[in-house]
Amino acid sequence: SSAPAAAATIRQVIVKSAPNRDEFLVGIQTTGGTLYIQRWNGVGWSNEWNVAVGDGNLPRFDIAYEQSSGEALVVYTGNVATTNELRYRVWNGTTWTGETNYDAQRTSGIVDGIQLEPRPSSNEIGLAWGDRNFDLSANFWDGAIKAGDLLDKYCALLDKDDLFATKEYAEYKGRFPGIHDEAGKPGRDKHEYYILESEKELQK
Repeated sequence: SSAPAAAATIRQVIVKSAPNRDEFLVGIQTTGGTLYIQRWNGVGWSNEWNVAVGDGNLPRFDIAYEQSSGEALVVYTGNVATTNELRYRVWNGTTWTGETNYDAQRTSGIVDGIQLEPRPSSNEIGLAWGDRNFDLSANFWDGAIKAGDLLDKYCALLDKDDLFATKEYAEYKGRFPGIHDEAGKPGRDKHEYYILESEKELQK
């Protein structure tokens, strides 16, 4: 079965699977600046909702499932600066919540890149984002995004691998590393890693 068509040329596609049911959520970011969320329920595809996120080379959204509950979190840029730069919606397997704003405290530019990573056997999800001012910040989700960002370091907006390392959130059993460029200079050999523990403490 084919997913429904998305308008404009596709820029980014992210597919995530539910941990406890036959379901996939797909996010499609187009060159027209629209994010389309679609769902596979084991039988067929459905268009869930869409929202303007702006265009860019990095994913301006991400999707993650809570590994215990099976609820899904979609975080995306509001394509605005200064206030309420991030937005999110939650899927509980039956219904979507309305859009909720998140006002980033340690970044103020338009968010150009987002990445989520769930913690195994829990309902925690690590969230990292980079903005147009080349600032990187991060936070945790455990049913709600925590008040106040938890990481604020200069980063180089090079590509997805250079910007974020949240995939190691799972590998480190709950540690959530954000990365930045040591002196604002491009190159992987210049990175320093800051480990954000699950109990919300920042360690270098």
